[in-house]
Amino acid sequence: MIIYLVVAACVLWALIYTRNMVAVGDVRRTVTTNDDEKAAQQFIKLLGLAEHTVIVYDDGNSMQGGMYEDCQVIEAVREKLKSPGFSIRCCFNFNDDLAFTRELAHENGVEIRTIGRGRRTTGTDDVHYKIVDGGTHAYLSKHAVGSRDRMVKIVDCTGVSKWGFKHAVKRELGFYMDEFERNFRAATPSSPA
Repeated sequence: MIIYLVVAACVLWALIYTRNMVAVGDVRRTVTTNDDEKAAQQFIKLLGLAEHTVIVYDDGNSMQGGMYEDCQVIEAVREKLKSPGFSIRCCFNFNDDLAFTRELAHENGVEIRTIGRGRRTTGTDDVHYKIVDGGTHAYLSKHAVGSRDRMVKIVDCTGVSKWGFKHAVKRELGFYMDEFERNFRAATPSSPA
C-alpha cells in the first residue's frame, strides 16, 4: 500500500512539474531595441490586444517626442476607453506636466498616480513595463531616465494553455505585477495641470 502511495505521489509530482515546464515553454519572448517612435507604436499595439486592463509603470518624465506627449497614443487610449469595462492604470516616477495626464486623467477608466520621488520604491530601477489583461501580453523596457534607446522584452502568454497560464504569468511577470500593485497603492493620484 505504501509503495502505491509513493508511486502515486511521484506520478502526481511529475505531472505538475511537466505541466509547469510546458506552460512556461509556450510563452513567446522577443528581445529587441526601440526608440520613442517604436515605443509609441508598441503601446498602441498593446492597447489593441487588450480586452479589459492595461497597467503601465514608467518614469512619466516629460520628453519632447516622448510617448506621453504623442497625440496618436492619447487618441488610441481614448478610443480604447470606449470598450465596455476597459481600464488603464499608470504609475509614474515623476509628476511632470504630460499631455497624456492632462488629456486622460479625468476620463472614466483611467487612473494615473505618481510616486513623486523620481524613482520607484522597490525593485530594479530601470525596468519599465506595460502589462495587458493580467499578463496575456507585456512590454518591458530597460533604460536610464531620459534615455531614448532602450532594450525591450516583449512577452506573449496567449499560447499558454488555460491550466498553465497562471503559473506562466507568475513566473514571467509576477514580480512586476506585484511591484506595480505595491507602488500604485503607495503613489499619489496625479492632478493634471
